Amino acid sequence: MKVCIPGSNQGIGGPNSFKRNFIKQLTSLGIDVDTGFSTADIDVVLLVGGTRNIKWLKKIRRSNIPIVQRLGPINWLHKYTPITSKHKWMSIARNSLLFKIRENFADFVVYQSQFCKNWWTEVRGPDKNDNVVIYNGVDTTMFNPGPRRAPGSKVRLVSVEGNLSYTPQVYKTPLQVTDLLNSAGLDVELTLVGDINKEGLDEIYLHDRTEYLGNIPHSDVRDILIDHDLFVSGEIHPACPNSPLEAMACGLPVVGFDTGALSELIIDNSGLCAAYESNAWKLESPNMDNLVNAVLKVTNDISYYSDNALANIQNNFTLGNMTNEYVKVFQTVI
Repeated sequence: MKVCIPGSNQGIGGPNSFKRNFIKQLTSLGIDVDTGFSTADIDVVLLVGGTRNIKWLKKIRRSNIPIVQRLGPINWLHKYTPITSKHKWMSIARNSLLFKIRENFADFVVYQSQFCKNWWTEVRGPDKNDNVVIYNGVDTTMFNPGPRRAPGSKVRLVSVEGNLSYTPQVYKTPLQVTDLLNSAGLDVELTLVGDINKEGLDEIYLHDRTEYLGNIPHSDVRDILIDHDLFVSGEIHPACPNSPLEAMACGLPVVGFDTGALSELIIDNSGLCAAYESNAWKLESPNMDNLVNAVLKVTNDISYYSDNALANIQNNFTLGNMTNEYVKVFQTVI
């Protein structure tokens, strides 16, 4: 079998990280991978999102080579961007391209989560062809637990995100929950990892119990995670976020608000999702008391939740399991 996964896989974003890990895993199974825009000796194409090379897609279609499209979120935050913003028009253009490929070229669609599938179906209608949900997987050779931290009075929270300020709530959530927990008498420290804008950076510096590490190499994230007790997700409507999965693979329970696909990942008592209560689609502020209570509940039995987090990854979200599910799709369409 030869799989074509076109496009660059460089950069820190989720799609590029997926490509790198997936290609490595496919190669280990003896499956050939082509990352160019070729039609020679290709058995199946996997589009991670889409491609602007519509001319090449038409050649693939004429060659009767099946196309599998992997879909995550629909761009939506541009709705809150000024009409003159370049980001707004780029988001609209990207959506239009994804829509066109899904409806005119894809023979099979893989959604990153049930949340994504429901979202796409609501916005664009049911798929014309077959589809399946395949969750992201963690490379457990890279993300795994270290020696268990000795119990103590101090609780160490961590939040890792490629872009901590894609909406302000992403960094505000861990900052606010840290402040509220300390006000409630719990000794809590927070570490933030990821890119952030000046507004967010200025706010972080107002919190003396928070350490900001910036954007660090992915290979160094595990060392940060294993030095903490609990992962706080501040994302709003994540499609299938990698950072909480990587945290659980290192033995950290995850807490966050019940938006997007987070509740599909935090299963089997591997953490807790708190009710957002207000309208996250309109970027309204959440009920922080709900998240505080979730953190308190998890920290009261941290070993139990930590053990479950590890088991959750091993049972449901390994890179090997994810790859096997994609291979089944490829075998189906070839």
